[in-house]
Amino acid sequence: MSNLAKALLLTGVFLLSACATNTAVRLSTTSAIERAAWDEACARTEYRCFMVNPPKVGTSEYVGILKAYGFYNGGNTVFLKKDLDITDTFGFAVLVHEMVHYLQARSDKFPYPGKLSSCMMEEEAWEVYNEVVVSQGRQDLFVKEWFKAYPGC
Repeated sequence: MSNLAKALLLTGVFLLSACATNTAVRLSTTSAIERAAWDEACARTEYRCFMVNPPKVGTSEYVGILKAYGFYNGGNTVFLKKDLDITDTFGFAVLVHEMVHYLQARSDKFPYPGKLSSCMMEEEAWEVYNEVVVSQGRQDLFVKEWFKAYPGC
């Protein structure tokens, strides 16, 4: 095993190839910040977090193409924009928002696919995002009209 491979294993960072998008994706082991974001998502919602493992957190160039900071599209990974800093309030709140989507997908709260469920899911995730930024004293990051980014909501 090369020194680089050993270093990657020791730091818990793995490089994978995302087959669907041909984009390099970095997956990390659960960091303290990722765990704190998971705990926030669980504390601010009514999901049964004890029945679910936290998601992996990865980055993808695809997030930037979507002009988003993060997304969850099924599976066991939430994706964040490559340069998003999860150590600051905004990045942390975005991560919590995506973890709420991960929890929603594992619950029976929104059993019917469609626009209404999608809007309700976004509303819940944005409510949690807003709670996080306000709790950190960052009212300037509060997103009042999130629905304008989601036609039909």
